[in-house]
Amino acid sequence: MSALLAPALLAALASCGGSHEADEGRIVDPASLPGQVMDFATAQNFFPPLKRPTSRMMWDEDAWVVLRPDRTQSFDWAEHPAGRITFRTNNLGFREDAPTAPVKSGPRILVTGDSQTEGAVNNAESWPNALERLLAASRATASASPGPHTDAATRSEPATSAGAASADVEVLNAGVGGTGPHNFLGVLRRNLRLAPDVFIAALYAGNDFQGALQVNDFFAKRHAAPRSAEYTSRLDAANARWPDALPQGFNQAAYFAFAPDDAAVALDAVVSVYAAIDVLCREHGIRFVAVVIPIKADVEPDDDRATVDAILDALSLTREQLGIDARLGRQFADAMRERGIPCVDALDGMRGAAVPLYWRKDHHLDIAGNERLAAVVREPLEVLLASPAAPPGAPQPQPAPTPTTTPAPESPSDAVRR
Repeated sequence: MSALLAPALLAALASCGGSHEADEGRIVDPASLPGQVMDFATAQNFFPPLKRPTSRMMWDEDAWVVLRPDRTQSFDWAEHPAGRITFRTNNLGFREDAPTAPVKSGPRILVTGDSQTEGAVNNAESWPNALERLLAASRATASASPGPHTDAATRSEPATSAGAASADVEVLNAGVGGTGPHNFLGVLRRNLRLAPDVFIAALYAGNDFQGALQVNDFFAKRHAAPRSAEYTSRLDAANARWPDALPQGFNQAAYFAFAPDDAAVALDAVVSVYAAIDVLCREHGIRFVAVVIPIKADVEPDDDRATVDAILDALSLTREQLGIDARLGRQFADAMRERGIPCVDALDGMRGAAVPLYWRKDHHLDIAGNERLAAVVREPLEVLLASPAAPPGAPQPQPAPTPTTTPAPESPSDAVRR
């Protein structure tokens, strides 16, 4: 595929959970859209690729937007060691090189998220695929050293190549660039037939809060504050210079600096959707894990610092204001744990790497970043897999009582306001 395709693909990836600006720069107020049903016509306002019949994405009644199956597109990417990246989907539209069988042959883990999960990398380099290799290697090691709790059912063969899938454990990458928490719930609904043992919904702290806010505003008919001319002018100017990097944390931070009270509304919206995912998982005996993916500036603040500082200057943002992404991520993780939902906040585990973990061009995870995230997620996931699974319909455990000496906030939004 010609390199001329790259801008379209980058736009699809970079728009994940972004501002959802309409064509020609007009910003759509979600509350002004008619009705309260996310049908195809309405979804086009939130997911612009749906407007293009030849887009790599297509409409879905459950998830609203999914990747077209059996599609291959390649484009030049200077930072990749091969100088090129290939986007390939399998028979179910997953970012997998091999077809997904309707019946599983071992533990099946379904992963979804936005473009940071789908991956601005080759399929085998995405963090769900890297996670599959790590889990397979760990299980192979355990089976090679039998202990008192090891039996034939837990044994597996090591992966034969970097991209090989293990028949013993399967991790499916159902990530879709440009989507957010509400879509993640839809991905679970449309794939219940695959009977996943674990469902992982990866929240990108850099824009999924703003994306969820806008979808929530549509359903709730909440009118956000009109953007000022100064705010819009700064955003347009920054977007003209850094169109690929701006949606990856900066745009969201700029909006919450402009409308700080909306950060609390956004957090509540995300927590509510993840609580609904947890309920659906429990109804079907699926283990649910939330993952928080941090932004580049929080993981490696000194890498390409001049560019980051230039973007902040163009948006009149401080580093403290940019920190809203990480603060929201922390508060979300706390809210998940309070509700008994396993959550991996990857920020601390991603820091301190010896090599860059994000592409400089568009601030998506690079190959090393995907490997690092997979390693952070692996250990808590293995602990979860080793524990007995709750039967379908099991009641949700109640959060542990909060000590009276440390009053808990009434809602996640109270914590954000502080």
